[in-house]
Amino acid sequence: EETDKVFLEIDIFLEELSEALAYEKIKAELVLGGSTAKGTWLSGDHDIDLFVRFPSSYKDDAISDLLESALNRLPDSKNILRVHGSRDYFQLKRGSIMFELVPVKKITNPKNALNVTDMSSLHVAYVNEQIGDEKKLRDDIRLTKQFCKAQRVYGAESYMNGFSGHVVDLLVLTYGSFRRLLQEATEWPEGMLVLDPAGKHADPLKHIDDSKLGPLVIVDPVQPGRNAAAALSTEQYMRFKIAAQKFLKKPSLASFSHTLLTAERAKKKIARHKGKSIVYLAEALDGSDDVAGTKLLKAHEYILKRVSDNGFTLANYDWEFDNKTRTAIAYIIVNEARLPTTFEREGPPLSAKKNATHFKEKHRKAKNKVVARDDRLYATIKQKHRTLSSLAKEVLSEKYCVSRSSHLRLR
Repeated sequence: EETDKVFLEIDIFLEELSEALAYEKIKAELVLGGSTAKGTWLSGDHDIDLFVRFPSSYKDDAISDLLESALNRLPDSKNILRVHGSRDYFQLKRGSIMFELVPVKKITNPKNALNVTDMSSLHVAYVNEQIGDEKKLRDDIRLTKQFCKAQRVYGAESYMNGFSGHVVDLLVLTYGSFRRLLQEATEWPEGMLVLDPAGKHADPLKHIDDSKLGPLVIVDPVQPGRNAAAALSTEQYMRFKIAAQKFLKKPSLASFSHTLLTAERAKKKIARHKGKSIVYLAEALDGSDDVAGTKLLKAHEYILKRVSDNGFTLANYDWEFDNKTRTAIAYIIVNEARLPTTFEREGPPLSAKKNATHFKEKHRKAKNKVVARDDRLYATIKQKHRTLSSLAKEVLSEKYCVSRSSHLRLR
């Protein structure tokens, strides 16, 4: 029933957009992408990728504007968000469905791709060809997706740095099943894992740009010079590995259920750490989820660095961005309830006379005691913030954080 309802809404939208394109005399075809096209979508997941495919005769730098002219003819055009990127695309929310409308060029040869999104239809075709009539493979892809979502490692967005849908497809196709993937993941190396599902290269690393390497390298079967898993961070790679180990040791349905980090849950996490912890909420700026969420993540990383640089020892922390409410909740726990009144800062060696003179003069003006020890200078500095809450109040009001959030506050 859910599938029928969603596809009815998709059909209605496709008809409206087709008419708008025809009115604007734009010769582009509409092609479903992602999990909808591969038959691997999850119940309740109503994010629909729709590729508006332009013939090669259209100029690459014009197709986003042309698509926008057609979208402006839709009755709810005022709700359309243009997302800037290597090639601008569009988002439109209708009821429970989020349409992502991506202009692409029609290609049959990967070498003719002008943008990575031009490859999307070829990715869908490859996955569908590999799956064939094997319903279990589609089910295993769904299972893996749900597991990744529950473990908060799903999504290639910059604020997630996780496993994209395409990477999940390739992993399940490589290992043959969800369980086998988890079994293999428990043995994944901590350095770099290289997979070449289609056996394109004898030495894959020679063909992929160093800047695109990471903990997991998956040679894209359609575009062999590309690492399909380039967006995956080491943290998310290890998180999946640990989750696989835990699940195989003690399988549970709870492993497939995502529990959103809320302010209430964060407060429970820190309940036993009074005086050593904070919870804060950050609201996103206007813009796409990817851009706005990434800004909030950058602010969180800045806060963690400031906490560490101030002399606190990080014991535990977590952060999660909810793109439905467009807010992030975070908590930070440190080992120290209160720092000493002073701390020592290492200065230059005495042999670096110019730097040593500057160091002594700087701290003399600040009335800090400077001593020489083992041929190096050290300054004793009064601690400005001895508690985490005191430091947090200052950091959350600093320009770096304020400029990346519409509202930031301690809870």
